[in-house]
Amino acid sequence: MPSWPVPEDENMMKYIGITKRRLKGGTTSWSGEHKFCTAKKAIQHIDLEKHRIKFDERTFLKTTGAFRRINSNGNFMVKFEIGVSNDFEEYLTKISETKNYFEFLLSEYCKLKVHIRNPLGENVLSEISHCARLLAELYLYSTSSYAGIANNKIEKWWTAAGEPVCVIECVDEDNTMQLPKYTKKIKEYTDARVELHHYWANLAGDKKIRTWIIKIVDFINYEEDFVRNLRLNLLRINAEKETLRKVLNLLQRKGNELINTDEKIARIGTYLEKHSSKLLKEIRYGIDQNDIIDVALKAEETARPGELESYIETLTPLKNRYVTSNVEQIVHKGVTINVTGGEIHELNVTENGNIIKNGNKN
Repeated sequence: MPSWPVPEDENMMKYIGITKRRLKGGTTSWSGEHKFCTAKKAIQHIDLEKHRIKFDERTFLKTTGAFRRINSNGNFMVKFEIGVSNDFEEYLTKISETKNYFEFLLSEYCKLKVHIRNPLGENVLSEISHCARLLAELYLYSTSSYAGIANNKIEKWWTAAGEPVCVIECVDEDNTMQLPKYTKKIKEYTDARVELHHYWANLAGDKKIRTWIIKIVDFINYEEDFVRNLRLNLLRINAEKETLRKVLNLLQRKGNELINTDEKIARIGTYLEKHSSKLLKEIRYGIDQNDIIDVALKAEETARPGELESYIETLTPLKNRYVTSNVEQIVHKGVTINVTGGEIHELNVTENGNIIKNGNKN
């Protein structure tokens, strides 16, 4: 596996942008968050200043770009972030006349068109919610030497795209906002004047995207740093979880190549122990995240029924009982299958395929 160190300040990543330090700094909980790389060259909005979301003949919502950036921990994880903003709350009274306006708004943003630059310098058209594969490929070529590219010394499997996550921040002081029907309140942070909600947003082609909603209930007195830390944590948990999933799957497919020397075993073992432990950490930034972790690790293909034993067997050469224990805990969170029609809303399955919770049925 190649090594991607955390870049120096003001270094240019070809095809992508320049590295910078976060003005508010990073965090002691997650490595690499103190720096980011601007991604304005890699991800280009298409006429965003002209973009309007139409709710009726007289209500149009404008959108502005907030950020496009890349963040890496200098090991296995690379995280792309694309942010947009609007004046949603200002027009809420009028917008709320539209049925299911929250789902409609998110759907429109997931369909935003962007150009992703490819290694040939060409712009490839993509929807914002489906550009992960293109960005993973671009990152591979951006961080590889020209000589390596020219001599075909890079491998496509060195990078892989994970599943995206959407984090929404909004203000709802009067508790009048109509959240999607199956939204679940995860936590109420009374001192910070913030609520955290979660739901699965439907996309075209039977796709879904995990969506976190950070609802500010007192705009004057809410804790801005708390919201920043919560947002950073939600994004990072998703990135680390997806990276862990990809590494485990890669070990199953290419274990003979990836752990055939003591140095490789030590590197992968250290990564898995360190980051699986962080995923299971109960408190981060002073935020009790037990409920967050329970939701964040559910309902995705961390492991399909029957795969746990296969994962554990794959990890045997590492001879690291902490890794094995952590992976077992993460996988034991179960697989949740969401059913949009009928009575069944959730189906939790153990690693052996036994149903432990089946919606409204037993």
